[in-house]
Amino acid sequence: MRDQLGPAMERTLLVAITIAFLGAGIVAMVACSRLVFAMSRDARFPAHRLMRRVNPARGRRSRRPCWSSPWASS
Repeated sequence: MRDQLGPAMERTLLVAITIAFLGAGIVAMVACSRLVFAMSRDARFPAHRLMRRVNPARGRRSRRPCWSSPWASS
């Protein structure tokens, strides 16, 4: 790749690929946490009573699960 595109383009492509991998990982984490919450809310998941709780401080404004990451949903 370096021979055909040069070192600057090689580094640019590697940075873009790294960002794409990180983005895909974050999307998978968010999707899984929302799936667990939705299945728990519908009582289709083991330990659904524990998993369907939401943060009481944010109660009605946000239905975010207590255990979710801050950046996962708002």
